[in-house]
Amino acid sequence: MYGPVDLQKLCHLIQGVSSIEQHVRAPAENELKQMKAQPGFAVALLMVLANQQLDGAVKLQAAVFLKNLAKYNWAANADEIVPAEDKATVRREILNLVLSSTSTLRGMLLTTSSLIASADFPKEWPALVGELVQRAHAAFSEKKLSALLPVLDLMHGVFSRYRDAYELTEAIKEEILPIISAVGPCLLAVSTYTSGELKKTADQAAAKQLLEIVKVAVELYHDLTCLDLAPFFEDNLKGFMCSFLEVMQYSNPGLTALVDEEAGPVEVAKTAVVEMLTLFLNKYDEDFKDFLPAYTQNVWETLTKLTLEAKFDELAMASMEFLSATARSIHHPVFEGPGMLSTVCEQVVIPSIRIRDSDVEAFMDPAECEEYIQKDIEGSDMHTRRRAACDLVHALCKNYEKPVTEIFQVHVATLLQAYAGQNDWKAKDCAIYLITALCIRQSASNVAKDGVSTTNSAVNIGEFFQLHILPELQTHNNDVKAPKFPVLTADVIRFLSSFRVQIPPENFPPCIQLMTEWLNCPNEVIVTYSAAAIERILLMRSKQGVQYVPKEAIMPMAGPLFNNLFAALQRASRENHYLMMCLMRVIRTAEDLVGPHIRNVLAPLAAFLSNVTNRPSNPSYNHYLFESISALVKYNPAQVSAIEEALFSNFAVILQRDVAEFMPYVFQIYAQLLEKRPDVPQSYCQLLPLLVAPQLYENKGNIPAVIRFLTVFVEKIPQKVADDDMLTPMLSVYQKLLSSKTLDHEAFVLLDSIIQSIPYDRVKPHMGTIIQLMCVRLTQMKTAKFCKMVVLFCSMFVHRQGPEELVAVCESIQPNLFNMLFGMWLTYVMMVEGRLSRKASAVGLIHIVTESPTVQSNPETWARAVKCLVSLINGEKEKDAEGHLYDNAVHEVDKLGTKYSEGYTNAYCPLACAAKEEVDYTADVSDASAKFFADWTRMMQQPGSAEKIEVLRRTLPEPHKAFLKL
Repeated sequence: MYGPVDLQKLCHLIQGVSSIEQHVRAPAENELKQMKAQPGFAVALLMVLANQQLDGAVKLQAAVFLKNLAKYNWAANADEIVPAEDKATVRREILNLVLSSTSTLRGMLLTTSSLIASADFPKEWPALVGELVQRAHAAFSEKKLSALLPVLDLMHGVFSRYRDAYELTEAIKEEILPIISAVGPCLLAVSTYTSGELKKTADQAAAKQLLEIVKVAVELYHDLTCLDLAPFFEDNLKGFMCSFLEVMQYSNPGLTALVDEEAGPVEVAKTAVVEMLTLFLNKYDEDFKDFLPAYTQNVWETLTKLTLEAKFDELAMASMEFLSATARSIHHPVFEGPGMLSTVCEQVVIPSIRIRDSDVEAFMDPAECEEYIQKDIEGSDMHTRRRAACDLVHALCKNYEKPVTEIFQVHVATLLQAYAGQNDWKAKDCAIYLITALCIRQSASNVAKDGVSTTNSAVNIGEFFQLHILPELQTHNNDVKAPKFPVLTADVIRFLSSFRVQIPPENFPPCIQLMTEWLNCPNEVIVTYSAAAIERILLMRSKQGVQYVPKEAIMPMAGPLFNNLFAALQRASRENHYLMMCLMRVIRTAEDLVGPHIRNVLAPLAAFLSNVTNRPSNPSYNHYLFESISALVKYNPAQVSAIEEALFSNFAVILQRDVAEFMPYVFQIYAQLLEKRPDVPQSYCQLLPLLVAPQLYENKGNIPAVIRFLTVFVEKIPQKVADDDMLTPMLSVYQKLLSSKTLDHEAFVLLDSIIQSIPYDRVKPHMGTIIQLMCVRLTQMKTAKFCKMVVLFCSMFVHRQGPEELVAVCESIQPNLFNMLFGMWLTYVMMVEGRLSRKASAVGLIHIVTESPTVQSNPETWARAVKCLVSLINGEKEKDAEGHLYDNAVHEVDKLGTKYSEGYTNAYCPLACAAKEEVDYTADVSDASAKFFADWTRMMQQPGSAEKIEVLRRTLPEPHKAFLKL
């Protein structure tokens, strides 16, 4: 444990990492990183947090460090695990710290406790529930509600993980039932008491505190009932439901939305109740049916009384979701009352869909338009009133499509007439949303990916598009520089994007031309939607995988499209990733036909890269920027020199400044460029020592990209790598990566490249160490993933050097080591996945079975190897218990607004166009089965074959004997 001096130093370093001065911050970060690996670091952070004399900013930063330890270094599969003694101390002390901390720290410590519980509870922290229940009982019995609230909060933080469980497994059932037995009675007592007290108290502060407890109690009830209705909750369902109904009936104007833009404690508590009710309606409708009428009436009355102010949005959305669940359930006849559907449509749906003045203000304000885009753009999964109203329409259409469609068609016609006669653009905006709600039958993410493929047969989308959408887009009707109704223009562009599948493909090029013109609009929302629509259309393919807009079709528009995109990117008030994603898609669609424009494209890309290098802030924008560069490299190998000339100065700045966010991208593009070159110039060779420097591997996000770059050197200049004595530091990298469960596959990527490319006489002196390190890892930290990689390496090795060379290397380390290694090999070879990997595994076993005297001298082992080999050739597979399969594929970048990790990190994000093609280490063998029979026949012609056949007849299953014709 740290002494006083160490604590003082720790506080000083914590202050240092918050400094805006690089020369202060960087050394502090490096020293803290080293200190983090020492035993006692987590305990020292606790001591800092418990010290009442320390500055609040220091304690908050210490809380962040402790949370990150819990998040990244607590689980058993982490590379740097917090020592068990430290974990035990933290578990023992953190609850007291949570309950005694200020509200500023408490939230962070609650998150930390939840993270620790997710890793340690119940196995390593069995006393947690008992301690929490004891504290809750103590606080509740004395009616110390201020002490009760954080305990319930912590319970919710621990038990909310059950909401993420896919199903109620036996393991979860055994875990949760004792929890319910311990927590349930206390939760019922708290729920009954607080709902009763709400009706009595006139004190606003007391009422606010009661509502906060009600909200957490409901959340906790939700946590413990989300998978199954345990006997305790089933027996006490009436008690809970009556208490929650009292909450829904509660009214307190003084506590209703105290802040203009934020929900008040009344609305927050009611929202939690309604969300819980939706769970019960979806999952326990039979148990819930007796309470449904009262709750449905209450939710309906609550919803119709809410105004359109933003502070009521969460409750309105939860209420509409409850009505949607009712409409989809067996209880949908509640909507069959006289005029009920019309009332829902007119009093709930249409008011919720109509655009609000606050939305228009956000649309027009450059400072707020980003939030508007995030909520409104096609494919957004953000929950809004409009989206909740659209979902309610979808739900009603499940059982009442015809009457609902007829009701809304009347309203749509009226709204369109209001636009035509009075220029009421808000009426047309509402009409477009209603048509969208009536016709979309897919999730937002599926619409973003594939467009609307299934629609309402009673609505003619093609006709609506021609009459009401296309005219708004045509620039002779609408001035690009000053659109008559900007929000409406954005609406029609989004409609085009969503319903693109319903538009004949021959209309795509004219639509792209229109969107290209709208890129010149001064309104950022319109420009963003135009770019997103172009990107989605360019991504479309037929069922046969053929692009609807091929590169030949895009080239006549390439000049204006590039010019307008670059102009829009330059004048944007922020780094607009939709624009950059569109640019990437245009480059990837045009492929090599970008060639004539490449210098005009490179210059602005280099300028954009220079700008963001100074202060990276938008991960999505930067990712698509590097994807654009990578696409230029992939499809224009003849232009490598021009690309290097335009970008190398930027790359040098990134490396010199150690811009951690960009280094993985730079190394990937370096690798890509070097692969395209016929030679390896000195400008690249001078980077080679950097790639084996240990400090480069401290940031894990660098590692896959650095290994990618390093292997290109090995493959292009193997002799120079060997002559310059680079093999030793490369094998040090291999050793470091081999010890990481998360990055051990990169060790094999490097090792496979070395074995394949560098002359074996230069590698042979190191082979003993290479194999010994593998065996140490197998002994100390064996995983299915690692075993399969060892199998693949050994298969590739024996194919190149022969099985007896592997035997010799193993026996030089330790007698009988090969037999132990081969036993593991045969256990995991059937679990290898992937066509080329399975072929390599089969080829390796063919060499072992037919060429290795060592294996053939042990009949039982040899027969087992033959059995595995036949199974492998016949396509049989086994699954490993971990389910870990290393997938080296990089998938299509096709998600609108790809999400990245929280904040900005050095996380590795693979570039699709920079991905290395899967290596076929047995490319000289086209058919493993044919090789097997050829080598098998040759072996059986040698002396001793009769004994081998006899062993196989005695040990192999009948199908295997039939395959071998024994």
